[in-house]
Amino acid sequence: MMRMVLRLLLTLSFATSAFGNCTHFASPNGGGDGRSINSPFKIANFWSIASAGKTLCLLDGTYSGPSSMINPPKNLNGAPQNPIVIKALNDGGVLIDGKGVETPVLLSYNDWFVIEGINASNSATSVVRIGAGSDYNVVRRVVGWDANDTNEVIFGSNGNTGNLFEDVAGFGIARKILAVSQGGNDATVRRFWGSWDGSHRIGPKETINVAYENYRMTVENVIATWTGNRMKETYYLGCDEYDLPNAKCGQLMTNYTIDQPYQLIGSGGAVSNPITNSKVLGSIAYVKSDARLQGAIPLMLGNSTTISNFQMKDIVTYLPAGSFTNTKTVWLDATSSSANLYVANTRGFGGNGIYTHPAWQLNNTSAAQGPARDGSVFSTIPGICFRYVDGQLTDTPLWPWPMNQRIIDAMKSAGRAPVDVTATIEQLLGPIPPQCRTKASSSPVTPPRNVRVTGTTP
Repeated sequence: MMRMVLRLLLTLSFATSAFGNCTHFASPNGGGDGRSINSPFKIANFWSIASAGKTLCLLDGTYSGPSSMINPPKNLNGAPQNPIVIKALNDGGVLIDGKGVETPVLLSYNDWFVIEGINASNSATSVVRIGAGSDYNVVRRVVGWDANDTNEVIFGSNGNTGNLFEDVAGFGIARKILAVSQGGNDATVRRFWGSWDGSHRIGPKETINVAYENYRMTVENVIATWTGNRMKETYYLGCDEYDLPNAKCGQLMTNYTIDQPYQLIGSGGAVSNPITNSKVLGSIAYVKSDARLQGAIPLMLGNSTTISNFQMKDIVTYLPAGSFTNTKTVWLDATSSSANLYVANTRGFGGNGIYTHPAWQLNNTSAAQGPARDGSVFSTIPGICFRYVDGQLTDTPLWPWPMNQRIIDAMKSAGRAPVDVTATIEQLLGPIPPQCRTKASSSPVTPPRNVRVTGTTP
């Protein structure tokens, strides 16, 4: 009896905490006034009353149509200590589905927003876009998939300052899975998992790009992979107007060929200002033997351009032993005028080893045909054992992967073979040591999905 009472109190406390900071509610078919969970309105109804400190909680379901996209009007802003929050009432219980005709999440000249706990897919453009003039926004615990099969990405940010992508994951069709570029300065990407699966448009293909016309970017504990499993066997290479004239536009591509497969983690191209002041910390890039890699490199920076003031530390790249034997696991290029390039505690496993331009200063960086698979790499490279936060290695364990179950569930709902990130890394590198794992007794308590309390929910 006492156990039942404690469970009831715990459930009620979760319900209170889940609803307590919600000022308004929306649902896929909402027709109410939005003031209570019993009377939700549409997402679009929130914008006229939204202001700093307001929180819109989204009830479970699939949201589609223009009134159900997260697309606030320009110049609607939160405040530094009081952002405007749009969040799923139950993490992963909300899908914003663009159905190929809408953009699920688009911020344009919107500051101090928090987008939290949703899934988003099937966009007419990019899936989650933080556009020009949108500063100090947070995208947290979001899974996205399938951008428009043109020059689009799953997560994108450009022309802005100080945005954070934290605990996010992306897969499916996109030219790049996560791209911060073109003046997306002072951005942070923290605990991202991405899988590059396919794109039929001209241009470089990447899982995550850094240092592409943007500066002071911090990338912490990201995991990037590449499958190519959404590529068509035969297709005509797509182009935009500004790609013309280009001899490759409209070219017939056969045998699942990928145009310009670049890298899993790396720079997207030339940087007009060579001082980037960016860093990549505690990250993993891996490829499995059945991937359509076609020359893409797990970690590649520089691309024969001038890139300076760049730091990398605690990185593991992995190609299966005996596969992709002509591919470097790490390619760090530069020019003679590059300066202040540092790479430390980095291991490249498999492939054709590591290439580094003399401008890169190496410390404890090496190549091997394969890891010992005894988990020792987690001890020798602490940044893949513990979390980085704001550029500093903490003593908080990184594992199990924070979005592990969310990724599995999202991939199943998208009709894809699910990836268990934690299990995959253990298959490649060996068992994750106890010190790298959060103890069950100290784990944050997660409320049960779809908490329902009589009298408060329809």
